[in-house]
Amino acid sequence: MKLKFCCVIILTVILSACNSIRETGVSEDGTVRQVSIPVIGEMEIPAEPERVVLMRAMDAGNASLLDADVVGVNASIENSEYIDDDSNVSYLEYGDVDALRVLDPDLIVTFSADEYIEEYQDIAPVIPLNYQSDTLNKFRERIYLNQLLFLGIVLNQEDTAESLGHEWVDDLVSYRREMTVDTSTLDALVLVQNESESGFYVYGPYQSYGTEVVYDVLDFNITDSVSELIEQGPVVEHEMADFSAVDTDYAVISVRDLSKSSELKSSFAEVLNIDESRVILVNFDNYIANDLQSIEKQTEEIIEQIEEAEH
Repeated sequence: MKLKFCCVIILTVILSACNSIRETGVSEDGTVRQVSIPVIGEMEIPAEPERVVLMRAMDAGNASLLDADVVGVNASIENSEYIDDDSNVSYLEYGDVDALRVLDPDLIVTFSADEYIEEYQDIAPVIPLNYQSDTLNKFRERIYLNQLLFLGIVLNQEDTAESLGHEWVDDLVSYRREMTVDTSTLDALVLVQNESESGFYVYGPYQSYGTEVVYDVLDFNITDSVSELIEQGPVVEHEMADFSAVDTDYAVISVRDLSKSSELKSSFAEVLNIDESRVILVNFDNYIANDLQSIEKQTEEIIEQIEEAEH
């Protein structure tokens, strides 16, 4: 039987040009919500989902802040020390549709380019999300906060998500004010070590792996030489020697094995011509996700190392 929805028509028209997620209606009995999703349009989802599966790394930590009923998350965050561990949650490898089916979800959230979306749709409603923002979003260029808000809308926790986002914006000011170093006058380079530990990728603002902390929370600058590397995208692999022409004050590098930190720090310090204390090495597993929960802990860790470097 087709559900009847109480739609807020005027609001829908006003926001029709907005590339954001929004609720457009609720069933008469309140058990089903209608939401508008960029690209795919309107769809129906449970008003209070009880078995949510999250296939994007960033969503697990955000969902815990929103007190969502989650049964499955992306396996890439399993070793993160920054996301609350839940023994009732299963870690799913990408593409393992059979394992997902066993969880019997009532809602699946994934990324828009997920090649398994059609298979997911045979199991439960699927919300594909883009990692992007637009000028009409409440948190503007802060993509990671807009992603928190989008998930909040999907999980019927929009007010909570928005409140968390605004609280974090206030916290940014506090972090900067309490530091004894003005990082807004310094330049930074953010790198991620590849799986073989033989090369590195360059990451720009709002691309995870600590970039939210470095370029937003701490407001580091980007030199022209770093900008040129960022423009190539985080899929281009570089050898350490490639950074000899890079001008920067700090380097923040997500590495696979911190036990090799001493050698890496000294090598990068020499290549970049900066003090070894300004080469900050962080745990890859803790920096893969850019949910708000992880970003707060990443911020505290990076600030501590910066304060030690400058004193």
